[in-house]
Amino acid sequence: MKINFIIILTLCLQLATKAQIHIASGEEIFVSGTENLYTTESFSNAGKLSIAAGGTATLNGGSASGTGTIKGSSTSNLLIGGTSTSGTYYFDQTTLGTTNVLKNLTLSGTTTATFGNAINIIAGAASGNVIVGSGATLNTGGFLTLKSDINGTASIGTSGGTISGNVTAERYVISSARRYRFLSSPVQNQTIANWMTQFYVTGPCTTAPTVLGAINDQGWHSTWANITAPGAYNASTNPFGVKYTSIRTYNESVSGSLNNGFADVSTSTTLTAGKGFKAFIRGAIGNTGQLDGTVTGQTEVTLSLTGTVNQGEVNAGATFTSTSILADDGWNLLGNPYPCAYDFNVHYDGNAPANIANINPTVYVYSALTGGYISYNASSNTNGGLSNGIIPSGAGFFIQANAANPVFKFQEAFKSNSTSIAVHKTEIKTDEFGIKYYQDSTESDYLVVKMFEGATLNSEMFDIKKFRNDNLNLAAYGEDTIDLAGSCIPFVAEETHIKLNVEANAVGTYQFKFTNMDNFDANVSVTLFDKYTNKTTNVKTNSKYSFDMGAGLNQWGKNRFELILIGKTNTSINQANIIANTNLIVYPNPATDLLNINISNAGFKNASITISSVSGQQIMISTMNGANAQLNIEGLSNGVYFVTVSNENGFLKTVKFVK
Repeated sequence: MKINFIIILTLCLQLATKAQIHIASGEEIFVSGTENLYTTESFSNAGKLSIAAGGTATLNGGSASGTGTIKGSSTSNLLIGGTSTSGTYYFDQTTLGTTNVLKNLTLSGTTTATFGNAINIIAGAASGNVIVGSGATLNTGGFLTLKSDINGTASIGTSGGTISGNVTAERYVISSARRYRFLSSPVQNQTIANWMTQFYVTGPCTTAPTVLGAINDQGWHSTWANITAPGAYNASTNPFGVKYTSIRTYNESVSGSLNNGFADVSTSTTLTAGKGFKAFIRGAIGNTGQLDGTVTGQTEVTLSLTGTVNQGEVNAGATFTSTSILADDGWNLLGNPYPCAYDFNVHYDGNAPANIANINPTVYVYSALTGGYISYNASSNTNGGLSNGIIPSGAGFFIQANAANPVFKFQEAFKSNSTSIAVHKTEIKTDEFGIKYYQDSTESDYLVVKMFEGATLNSEMFDIKKFRNDNLNLAAYGEDTIDLAGSCIPFVAEETHIKLNVEANAVGTYQFKFTNMDNFDANVSVTLFDKYTNKTTNVKTNSKYSFDMGAGLNQWGKNRFELILIGKTNTSINQANIIANTNLIVYPNPATDLLNINISNAGFKNASITISSVSGQQIMISTMNGANAQLNIEGLSNGVYFVTVSNENGFLKTVKFVK
């Protein structure tokens, strides 16, 4: 017997008053896509509970144990809650991997849910999510899989409860050119060997493997004919030497340039939580041409790792080794330890020294789509292609420590439901524009220029230092000659010149594409000056510029291109921009005795400071003559307070802190 519910508020109230909801053997409750089955009483199931696409079943009592099943869809939701309730949940597997699916699963209260068979969390337009609230317990039984495909990656979001049992976390790798990916493990006790069953991995060869694609103790999957790929054995030029592996780790303490830190691994190397790895992806195992060079493209592959998920605080173990070249010091290849995207921007702005200290505000992620690094600066919110600083699940990334005893501790609170990595911005910005640099569709580089109060043309904390790509490189630089992928400049009043550095590994015809020019400040003109051809182009009206680049003097490098920005005098607009882009920072937070207050515009004078309670009562009033102030709050009672800073220029911002 099949029972169809048309769920409305009245029915929800009726369900809540019943002693129990019992689905007998052979019966089915069907929740359609616009409905919500909701009960706060006992629930038992010997038949079938079917949740259609878009539907939600909220079960706040009892269990779905026994022979009964729950049938979901890729857009249906299951919420299990209640006080001291427990149950074993079985999922319909009429078509394995199709009917035993859910979009979202949430546990709340003190409920304990145990899976009795396989369940897949599916990522669609918005990522599928598993949430285990504080006090709740999820026993996976090894049956939970977080699916990943071209539409997104399912995740375990911010969870204060307990998750026991293995979880399989997938990571979809889109087809593209054969390139490196930066990967990490969201689960525990996995090794390089766990990846070797999923894609061909080459290792050091001292003798030529005799079987194409065979795993052996020296060459792993390698073949001697694969002389051009990472980790290959080269009989003609290096018959006995050890070549690089195609999965590598990174050692910050190695001196020299940034690339000197990459180091070989063995098959037994543990995929440590919080650590990143550089992996050359050829595609899924099955075509040996991936090894011998007859297959040049990389086919799509879905990687997976199975184990207990990483939860709670994870210390990345960042290090800083000082040399005479600060640009090469302190680079750490970290890895997102969670089966969930991670918000670097919120982590950095949290400004708690216990979580992050002596770390520069920029994060770098390698993008196989562009063949280079995309980035984000959390100090100036400069978007170098990594949208909002969101680090994907299962991704490795670079940060730079700037002093001894650096701290980078991942926190559950900074998980993010976002899965987007925007190579080029889509949000409207009036204070910045970008330049895409490319030859064809296979790879590109990106430079963002942003007007920011307090910035100069030289390198500083607001900027994104250039992380060099293998081929195409576009950067801005000032008098200090330091290349920048994100250049913060002063607000343009009259005329500003920005020098560009343009590089490639081969001569040919290349393109600039200027982005966001329609939205960039209407009072500022932007002109590209090609000094080699002596040509000027108004890039607000001509957003694309094609040029031939040869090997001759001044055809490439730092001597060819320059941007010229000229502003029209408009005091009110400039002042509004200055105020909008001035940040108020309060730290530490929580605080105990001393509270530091900083505004990012050093030109703001004589600002007033007010500390208020949550009820609005003014507790303390002070002033700051410059951009910094320090208040003694030792006498305040423990609680939540608000700091408000204002001045005669119209600046007015408030930040919450905890004592």
